[in-house]
Amino acid sequence: PPATSAKYGGQALRGVRLHATDRAAYRPIPTALALMAEIRRTHPAEFRWVGGPTPRDANGQFWLDRLTGDPAARQAVETGRFDALLADRERESRAFEARRRPYLLY
Repeated sequence: PPATSAKYGGQALRGVRLHATDRAAYRPIPTALALMAEIRRTHPAEFRWVGGPTPRDANGQFWLDRLTGDPAARQAVETGRFDALLADRERESRAFEARRRPYLLY
């Protein structure tokens, strides 16, 4: 279907639109990693990471690496092994929740 935002002015766009129906159950990070891995697997010739090293900038970062803070998510998508990454991130999140709990007012 054509895009509805002004940015793309009715152009037909190829992509995926998700509608979360249960926000308590929806996990955006695992969903995004799984989608990227599947798109990369099914369309290897078309799939490209945005950014990254170039001849003019050998230290250029990939956009996903900048967004997530390190290359682990991109590497997990490339290998299709993101279960360990997600488990590590979940452990880090639980540890943060425990550390912040004493400071919550409500």
